Amino acid sequence: NNNEIARKLYREAIELDPNYAWAYIMLGWTYNWEATFGWTKSLAGSYEKALELANKAISVDGKSAGAYGLLANVYAKTGQFEKGITAGKKSLSLDPAYATGIYQYGNVLRLAGRFNEAIPFLKRAIRLDPMRPTWYLVSLGWAYFGTGQYEKAVKTFRRMVSQVPKNAFGQTSLGCALIATGKPEVAVEMLEKASILSPDPPSW
Repeated sequence: NNNEIARKLYREAIELDPNYAWAYIMLGWTYNWEATFGWTKSLAGSYEKALELANKAISVDGKSAGAYGLLANVYAKTGQFEKGITAGKKSLSLDPAYATGIYQYGNVLRLAGRFNEAIPFLKRAIRLDPMRPTWYLVSLGWAYFGTGQYEKAVKTFRRMVSQVPKNAFGQTSLGCALIATGKPEVAVEMLEKASILSPDPPSW
């Protein structure tokens, strides 16, 4: 798949320049993504590899905001929230205008259940990055959901679905938010679309 192709290219980049921190960072993200999307039989092994590569990037370039951003994400995904928040703060201190770093910090706060704190960072990342990835909207939508702002969650997930209508997780997220707003009939349509788009999805 595309993740495997990307991994191969990042490894080639490291062979060409072993001191190129971004190659280690992006290689680490391929392991994070395979764990996040259920493309691996060993979640723990994939996250461990991502963590190892984040630390390798930091050893190559201790001032890399991207490396600390990856570190923050992996810590949060493995339930090490305080470590994740610390790494996220470090990323922000190294590059306060780095939209992806701001997003990652906000997402770590969201994963830690600190939804109200997460929302301003997620909104700021979206403002700073006009070509933002759709997962910025996913995180903001779920942060709204976590605070009980279900209508805002619906609006945010609709924005995501309008951008990537074939994204099963976007349809699923919208379906969940619609249920919370008392619209189960419309939610069923979204969830049916998700099941068609991804007949064998991860546990979500």
